[in-house]
Amino acid sequence: MVRGLGLTLSFAVLVSPTLAGNASTAGAGNASTAGNASLMGKGNGKRKGQLKALALDAAGEIHELQVEKEQLRQALLEATTGANLAASAASAAAAAAEKAAARMVRKAGDDLVASAPAPGRLVPAEQGLHPVGLVIMADELFQKRYAPQIQSVRCYVQQQGYDLWLLNGMMFPRCVAFHSDFFYLKHCAVAEFLETQKEGYSAVVLDADVVAVALDRPLDFWLSSKSDLQFYERIAGPEVMAGNYIARNVPWVREFLRHWALLRSRKPPGFSSADNGALHVMLINALELDGAAQVTELYTNLTATVNDLAPYWSFVRAAQKVLGPPRTWSLTSTAFGRRHGCLWRSCELAVWPRMSFFVDDGVYLEQKASGLVGPIMHHGIKDAKTVEPHYFQSVWSCMINAPEALVDASSMGQVAWRVAVGYPELYPQGSGCIGPQCAEACVSNFTCSPLGDFDEPLMRQWQRDYKYFLVVLRRVLCFALASVVVLGATCALVRLEPCNERKLHPMVYKEGDGQTAPSVVSLKTCDFLQINGQEVGCVQAEWSGRVLKRKKQEVGVLCEAPIHFEAQNAAGASTWKAAEGKIVVAQRGDEEFDAMARRAETSGAVGLVVVDSHETFEDDFEMAAEDPRRPPPVPAVLVPKSWQPMLRSGEAATMVRRYQRTPSKADARMLQFLRLRGVDVSLKVQ
Repeated sequence: MVRGLGLTLSFAVLVSPTLAGNASTAGAGNASTAGNASLMGKGNGKRKGQLKALALDAAGEIHELQVEKEQLRQALLEATTGANLAASAASAAAAAAEKAAARMVRKAGDDLVASAPAPGRLVPAEQGLHPVGLVIMADELFQKRYAPQIQSVRCYVQQQGYDLWLLNGMMFPRCVAFHSDFFYLKHCAVAEFLETQKEGYSAVVLDADVVAVALDRPLDFWLSSKSDLQFYERIAGPEVMAGNYIARNVPWVREFLRHWALLRSRKPPGFSSADNGALHVMLINALELDGAAQVTELYTNLTATVNDLAPYWSFVRAAQKVLGPPRTWSLTSTAFGRRHGCLWRSCELAVWPRMSFFVDDGVYLEQKASGLVGPIMHHGIKDAKTVEPHYFQSVWSCMINAPEALVDASSMGQVAWRVAVGYPELYPQGSGCIGPQCAEACVSNFTCSPLGDFDEPLMRQWQRDYKYFLVVLRRVLCFALASVVVLGATCALVRLEPCNERKLHPMVYKEGDGQTAPSVVSLKTCDFLQINGQEVGCVQAEWSGRVLKRKKQEVGVLCEAPIHFEAQNAAGASTWKAAEGKIVVAQRGDEEFDAMARRAETSGAVGLVVVDSHETFEDDFEMAAEDPRRPPPVPAVLVPKSWQPMLRSGEAATMVRRYQRTPSKADARMLQFLRLRGVDVSLKVQ
């Protein structure tokens, strides 16, 4: 195009002077003679010939330029088409690569990066003597920022003989997909770290802002648990904590941690507290709890930012409702457990109640710890100035500041109780609370423990169905057994057929001698409780007679000692303090009679008095042991509720067994049974 424009301009320059000359010559011709006109005509003819030749040359050039222009346009069109096709191919390739990457991120477990090379040999920061390691994930920047906190943990492992591992998540190739999100990277790294250790190795995973305080106390209580994976509830919130946990190196735990990390790909657009919110989704789905789908939907629909936390807390409360009270869960019946061949009690996951795990938020515990009870470590200590001088006189010399940081067990219990009272919605308490996790029973002595998998309330429908089936089966068997007992007793009394020599009823039939009628002799005994000259008839325990059998007696004193009652252990759900050589008192509730008797034995008590919870006292039964082959050695009685005010600590009491002097309702029914069948009998009392 530039070249054509130049030729056109040249042509115009050539033509313009000629025309100007023609116009000048024409003007002169008008004023000249005829001879001059003839000369002008000849000149004009010559110039016309030259102009015609120039025009023909220009036309040829223009044609060539037009052909060249068309060729250039065609080449440009072809190049543009090729570029568009290349761009489309590149875009399709990029989209395919992105989809492949997303599939790779979502892919579970070891298939995350199948060809990834194994990490190099890991070396602990501190080498211990036990198959236990405290694991802190922090890069060099965080290791410098939290150096005093990490040093306190180093002091702890040096004293207890544990390993200390300082991990950088990027050292594990299979976790590179999570490098942009530290919280999910952490759990992937722990799974890969466990892969490098021996089977059964325990990783105590900690946040970097954890301070070890009670350096003399080991982690044996939690490490001895049968649970392979242990979490705990946040001290002042409804969440299950994600930052600190104990993971045992078994295949199902590693898969759980990897699946947890992979929930990053399902992270909702709104605030979800990163791995902490994802942990709730992971728990309810892995445990296959009722309502898991609804809670997962709430999680997926989190769109509000951190400035509006109401949707997040609604999701957490819904998850807690599905999880129920903290307990030890069995994965045997779940797809997760079946995939790993879990047998009964071989794959367990525990969620500990608040203030019952080895670590908890230090600010709520008033930054105090005890050498006997309560959490060993404090979480959330982000200021290095708090580590030293509050917790340590010199953390680099492992010199604890005992006057400031450590208190006795009683003071620590008071701190815990103040926390429980301040958060009644998180700590079940009051007269309406029933069970071992009530605040009055376990908070101040730090004995709250997870419920068992089959403890009430049951959170899985199949468990409720199974328990209902057992109840029905038990009733059917009891009815069948009662029928056999009645038939056997009838057989023995009327001598219709030989019966077993074992006594099935505490009444003996005696035949008449011709002068006296046949008779039924009552040999029943009854236990009494005596306090301050008063006594009351009690329901006896079937195992109490063993105390007298050792003396080769049938009746006599079962025990004699002062009364001991603890309001904090009113239900007998735990052992009693300072109960050595005393008769302990408990209120009738959900606890089994023999279980309370065994706790009384463990406490050193010589007897157990259970106060009835019903206004009307029924004494037509006997307290029995769940396992008759292992009866408790401590005698026990059940007394009417009206006797509760008399059972004051320090009062001298005596349990005594005597022969009963009046026939019971059961005796009367048996006598009526015999008389209706034509047996002439009378009732005698011995």
